[in-house]
Formats: sequence, structure tokens, C-alpha cells
Amino acid sequence: MRRTIILGISWLVLWNTPAVSAEVDYLTEVKPLLVSHCVACHGPVRQKGGLRLDTAAAIKAGGESGAAVSTTAPMKSLLLAVLTGDAGFTMPPEGEGERLSEAEVAIITAWIKAGAHAPADEEPLTDPKDYWSYQSIVRPQVLQVAEDSWSHNPVDRLIRQKHLELKLQPVGDAPPAVMLRRVFLDLIGLPPTREELHAFLADPTDDAYAAIVDDLLSRPQYGERWGRHWMDVWRYSDWYGRRASNEMRYSQRHIWKWRNWIIESLNEDKGYDQMVREMLAADEIAPTDTNTLRATGFLGRNWYKFDRNVWLFETVEQTSQAFLGLTLRCCRCHDHKYDPISQLDYYRFRAFFEPHDVRTDALSAGSGVIKDQTLGEIPVDGLSRIYDKTIDAPTWLFERGDDRSPDKSQPISPAVPAALGVELREIRPVQLPGEAWYPALQKDYLQSLIAVAETNVATAESQIPKVRGALKSATEKLHQAVAASQSKQPADAETSASVEEPFLHDDFASPRPETWKTLNGDWKYEDGHLVQTSVTSFATAVTTKNHPKDFQARVRYRTLSPGTYRSVGFSFDFVDKGNSQDVYTSTGDTRQSVQAFHRTGGKQVYPQAGIVPAKLNVGDETLVEVTARGPLLNVRLNGELKLEYVMPEARRDGKFALWVHNGAAEFIELEILELRESVDDLRRKELEAVQAVAVQEQRISLAGRQLESLRARIAAEQAQHSQPPAANTATLVELASAAERRVAVAQAGIEVLVAKQQIELVNQA
Repeated sequence: MRRTIILGISWLVLWNTPAVSAEVDYLTEVKPLLVSHCVACHGPVRQKGGLRLDTAAAIKAGGESGAAVSTTAPMKSLLLAVLTGDAGFTMPPEGEGERLSEAEVAIITAWIKAGAHAPADEEPLTDPKDYWSYQSIVRPQVLQVAEDSWSHNPVDRLIRQKHLELKLQPVGDAPPAVMLRRVFLDLIGLPPTREELHAFLADPTDDAYAAIVDDLLSRPQYGERWGRHWMDVWRYSDWYGRRASNEMRYSQRHIWKWRNWIIESLNEDKGYDQMVREMLAADEIAPTDTNTLRATGFLGRNWYKFDRNVWLFETVEQTSQAFLGLTLRCCRCHDHKYDPISQLDYYRFRAFFEPHDVRTDALSAGSGVIKDQTLGEIPVDGLSRIYDKTIDAPTWLFERGDDRSPDKSQPISPAVPAALGVELREIRPVQLPGEAWYPALQKDYLQSLIAVAETNVATAESQIPKVRGALKSATEKLHQAVAASQSKQPADAETSASVEEPFLHDDFASPRPETWKTLNGDWKYEDGHLVQTSVTSFATAVTTKNHPKDFQARVRYRTLSPGTYRSVGFSFDFVDKGNSQDVYTSTGDTRQSVQAFHRTGGKQVYPQAGIVPAKLNVGDETLVEVTARGPLLNVRLNGELKLEYVMPEARRDGKFALWVHNGAAEFIELEILELRESVDDLRRKELEAVQAVAVQEQRISLAGRQLESLRARIAAEQAQHSQPPAANTATLVELASAAERRVAVAQAGIEVLVAKQQIELVNQA
């Protein structure tokens, strides 16, 4: 019974399903199918095989292979044969268009069987080159309408003509208050103030209104208000960063300078034609003008990290949309169906941009650099700009738009789509000044280089009074200590010199935010201990104050099981995570040690003399005691003296830090005691002060030589890269080379002096 019901329902469905009518409508059913599937190859733009399919008359007339349809033998029509594949091939070809479905072929079959009827007055499709958008702009004729009291200017008269055509009557003029508000919002996006409103209401004349318009156009808000609309057209957005390191993937850093250029250009009333030229070619028309070069952010905005072809695809598409009102994206793969733009036109247009690349120029030598995940070291204050990197870079046509299938049989030259009616002039290389491809030679940058070097000289000289004052103070303290020690009994003098004063004691029973600052890691106070459980790189907590120069420290901690190296230690003379002196224990599974090392300029240095093997177990309490006096460092591990060490890096003022690297630990106690200065300490400090004066005098000499070398290098580079090169170039190059050698000698002299001083300090200690 159930099957019978199902069969009955199926019969009803089949009975009510409309079959293809024997008489189909050509205009509403047949022609749309042929236009959408076939007109790209057989229409007004292209007629493969001499065949057009955009009118019934053209179909019947056929092409080189004869008539496309036969009313006497409908099923033998060539059109049906190529649509079904009976002709030995199928149209449209694979990859060049969507083929008709069986139902769509049935519609065309029914039309042919019925006699292929069509209206006698059917018009063929218009040639896309004749579209209004491809016609030259013609100034419209403005007629003076009789008895027209409403119009005030030619634009009004054009509108009035349309009023009359549509039999419309204009409304009256807006009240002065409304008109003022409208013009304010229109030009600067802000309403007038009460004072501005009342001033206009007191004098609502045409002259007053014109003065207000001029004033609004001169305000910076005008460029901000209208610039954002152009930014939408030109696809402005800030650069896209990803991950904590702000990895660059799209656009460029400092792209906001292009935004400012847009606003400033509008406020300067710069012509639209000039704005377009600067956005596309400022690197050629103003190669040394950093203000104008900002405009090339339009092209830099399309930059894409992973694939240059994606970058150029975007460049072609956005340039055509922004400036030509054309969508070229489809033509990357095939000729456009409805616009007179071919695939070859697309790649000719791309060829304009093939040589270009993007770079970031430093604007000032004093701005410094930052690390960019993609671009490496880049200027903090830089200019992202376009330049031609590879002048002879070839452009190939990608088969079906696939960049993996370039047709390298013939390189493609730049050209404008023919439908635009513009004939391209000869392309010639542009001779650029040296400053364009060597931006460090630009005047402003050279001045900043010299300013930095002069500042370095002044800074070095300014330190001399400080170090000489420190020497005087050290000498006075030494004399006072010597006199005091001579007036005391020997036992009293020995006791006075060895007394230790507490700087910090922490049993980690509770948080002490006034004492510690967490730099990174997962630090918690648990069960009377300071625990760090995040297995990461140098989880660090640092004191808020500098520690004494000479000190003794006791650190008790327990290494926990997570991690690999399980390095637990502390830093002193801590300036930042890249500059410090360090002591630590490593409780690895296969190797354990206690070590001293130092960090300088962001690099970690592990001298072999500072590495001592040790026996350590995870979970055991560890006690590390250090004494730092001048350049000498003694390290005890669990009560045993393990290391007597001369620190190879000069001491400096700094903080104390606890850290854990690639492991976890709990800190139980920390004590830091200041070592009182003995007479020997004061003698060492006087020697250090004497040495500091000598080093600073050498640094002044070095800074002066660096300034001389810089000026000599600038003169030589300018001579080399002038057009033509200067006659005295060789002499200037030799002078620059000699100046650089003097700098190298001065730098080496300081290094030798510091090394000798370290030896003296160790010998005295």
C-alpha cells in the first residue's frame, strides 16, 4: 500500500512538471543564454570563425563554417552540435566559459525546431567601445531659460533645464541658518559655532557667504573631511601587523604619511591630475622630495609579504578602479566579456608596474631603528616609498591567469588599453640623481648625520667635568680613610673595614611591590615562597632600586622538575635584559654546573673560565653565595667555594634581578649586604676614577675623529655620485679612507686602554 501511494505521488509530480515548450520566446529565453555563454567569442568584440551570436539574423547567416542553424534539419544545426559536443568539440572551450546545461540546450533546440523565429527589428549588441563611459567628455550646452529667477550659476541652469523637462518646480532658497549649517557640514564636516552662526545671520549676503566658503576651504578640516572619501576610493588603510612582534604581511609601516599627503594635497588645492601623477610616479617626477614621495604609498599599500604576484594583481586592479573606473580583474584570466579589454591589455597594463618595489628610507639619522619581523632593521621614523628595483623585469601573460603557467614565448611591453583611445608615447629611461637611489646622500639626512656626530662630540666633552669631579671625590675619600685608619688601633681599623650593611632581605612571605618589578614570567607567592612556574626564556623579576657596587648576596632556592636546562640564577649590574652580569646554576638531566657570564648589547657571553661542573638534583635546596668587589667575583655553592673569577666586562651601576630560564623554581630567601669600603677599596676606586678620566679623554678624541671622518665620507660620496663625477673624486676618496683609519686607530686605542686598566685593577685587588 505504501509503495502504491509513493508511485501515485511520483506520477502526480511528473504530470505537473512543465516540459520545455515547443514554442519558446527568443528574446527572454534564448538570447540571454547565448549572450551569457557565447557572446565573449561571438559578439561585437570578437567573432571567432566569423560568427556572431548576438542576433538571430547573424546566427542564420553563420560564419566561415556556414549557417549556425538549419530550420529544415534542426537537429543537424551546427550550433547544437558544438553545444552538445557532437561536432567533435564543445563550446565554450574548457576553461573559457561555463557550458550550457542540458535544460538550457533543450531550450535552444526547441527554438530551432520551432523555426528559429525572432523579431525582425532585433538590434545587435552595441560595441563596448561605444559605451558612454568610453567617450570623451564634452562640455554640455547651458541654455539661459526665459524668466528664470531661480538659477544663480551654470550648474543651477542645467538643473533648471531638467526641472522643466520633468515639469518640476524648485523649492525656495533655504533660510540663512540652514544654508550655513549645510555648507559647514559639507566642507568641513562640523557645524558652525554660535558665534559664526550669529555673524552670518547679521549679514546673510552673497559676499558674506562667499567669504565663509573661502574660509572653510582654507581650514585644515577641509582636507580631513574630504580626504577620507578619497582614501576610500584609493583604498587607504594602516599597515596590518600580526603576532606580538607585529609581523608585516600587508602594506607598509609609516603608510600614514600617505594619508597625511592626501589631506595636505587637498588643503593646498593641488590638482587631481597632479595628485594622480605623484601617486603613480613621484619616484620619477620628484625623486628627492620626501614630501612628494609620500604619495607613492598608494602603490606601497598593495605590498604583500608572501607573493609578489598577489601584490601586482592588487596593484593592477586597484589602479584601474581608482583612476580609470575599470575592473580589470576578470581580464587576468580571459578577455573581458562586456568591456573592450583583452587579456593582453591586462598584462600590458601590469608591465607598467613590473619593475617597481618598495623600500623604507630613513628621514633622520637620529631617529634610530626598530626590529621588523619581515624587513629586519627599519627606521623608527621612515618613509615607505616606491622605486624601480629591476628596470628590465619581464612581464609574461599567465595562461588562464595562473602565475604557475607563464607564456614566456614573448615578453609583453607596457601599453594602455586601446579602448581608452590613448596612444602610448615612447618609453624612455629617466635619469635619476644619485640621492634617489642612495637616499643617505639627501641633504636633510646628511644634516641629521652631522648633527648626531656633533652631539656625540658635545656629549663626550660634557662628561669630562663629571669624571674629573668623581676623581677628586675619590681622592679626598681615600685621604680621609687613610688618615682615619692611621689614628686607630689595628684591630679597630680591621673591624671598621669589614662591617657589612644590609641592602635587601626578603624571605618571600608576601608580595613586596615596592621592591620587585616583574618583567616577564608567571611569578606567584605560594606557601611562603616566590614561585616561577612558566617554562619560558629568562622569566625575570628585578628590583626597583640599584644595588651597592660592592656587595655580598645569598640566594636560597629550589629547582622544580618542569623544563630542560632548569637554569636558575640572578643578575647584578642589571641595566636591562641585554646588559648585566650573571651567576646561575644549571640542573639539567645529563649535566649540571654553576656559571658566571655577562650580557652586553643584547648578546650573552659565556667565558670558559666562568663554567664550573657541579652535582645538583632537581628538588634539592640550593644556596648560592657571591661576593662582588670591584672586578672580582667569588661564588660559593652550598658552602663550597667554586669560582674565583675576574669579570671581563667593566662594572656599572644597575639593579639586582632573579630569573629562571627553561625551567621552574621557588625562591626561599634572598639577602644582599653592602660591603663597606676599605682603604684598599678606596685606592681601587681612585684608580678607576683616574682610568675613567683617561678613557673619557680618548672618547672625546674618538668622537672628534668620527665627525671628521663623516664629513670626509660625505664629500667623497657626493663627488663620486654627482653627474658627472667631480674631478677631485680620487683625492676626496683617499682623504675619507685616511679619516676612517684614524677612527679605527682611536677605537682600538680605547680598547687597549680599557684592557690595561682591567689588568691594573685585578693586580691591585
